[in-house]
Amino acid sequence: MNVRNLCMILCCLTLPLLAAADEKKGGEDKVFETAPAKTQKPPLPPETIEELNRSARGEYTLGPGDVIVIEVWDQPTLSGQHTVGPDGMITLPLVGPTRISDMTRGKAASHVKNELGQYYKDLSVNLRVLEYKNNRVFVLGHVTTPGQVNFEGRATLLEVLARAGSVPTSGLPAPLTNCAVIRGKEMIIWVNLDELLHKGNLRLNLDLANNDIVYIPYAHEPMIYVMGEVETPGAYRLTPGMSFLDGLMRAGGPTEDARKNYMALIRNRDGKPHIMRVRNRDFRKGDLSGNAALEENDIIYVSRKWIGDVNYVLRKLDPFISLLLVREAVIDD
Repeated sequence: MNVRNLCMILCCLTLPLLAAADEKKGGEDKVFETAPAKTQKPPLPPETIEELNRSARGEYTLGPGDVIVIEVWDQPTLSGQHTVGPDGMITLPLVGPTRISDMTRGKAASHVKNELGQYYKDLSVNLRVLEYKNNRVFVLGHVTTPGQVNFEGRATLLEVLARAGSVPTSGLPAPLTNCAVIRGKEMIIWVNLDELLHKGNLRLNLDLANNDIVYIPYAHEPMIYVMGEVETPGAYRLTPGMSFLDGLMRAGGPTEDARKNYMALIRNRDGKPHIMRVRNRDFRKGDLSGNAALEENDIIYVSRKWIGDVNYVLRKLDPFISLLLVREAVIDD
């Protein structure tokens, strides 16, 4: 066999491999360039709606505006009524300002006892809530009166929609189909509104947790989600030309606790999560390759700790309700 024939054989064997590698690489890059067809959420091991409701029934935590009474046995000068300030603080005799925001009643009573215990011994402290002002849900999007809705007891999705003035239907270019409930910094729950409001499926009438955000978009309105350590996690309307940095700034940017070099852009493609790491230091160096164009249902996630990986979980709890959970796999600092 001469050299010319050998070269031709090697070229025939090599070219398909190179083409396959280019196709794979192009496919990976394409995930963060071209908008996908309509995203379908894959069926995953189910959890019950009741488990989701139980997560909303945790013990109440105190917050700004709550009116409390501190009762110290046999110490009337230490007892009295307090209103939790916007900074989460109350003022105690001798002690001065002390923070009780985000504490349960029991934990707050123990905290007050420890603070006063610097000056008094063998105290018995009880704490009661007179007015619940921090038990609230935020309703945003296409309702008659968006804003904050306060509750003294448990809140459900239907009650919150009723308080917000119901969902307007006249003049809509497309019917409303879903709403998103954003719970904390890691969870989004999608509920089929048509099934709940028009077909009376009360299984979808979720219990809401304190500080839940209920967002109701138009059916045609594309959304992105910004989660984790940002100032205002939640759902945001996708605008033409919107980039990763644009979406991050819409949510107020990273918090002081954020690891700005450990951010992620998560995109669901064909039922599988694709994750692109994004680092702030690259932006500072002028490398904008991580500032990808956003697509519908993209998730921007900002970590609080050093992360080894980001877990992106979609679960179908019911034919008409889905759960998204973003979690970090943490490694040591």
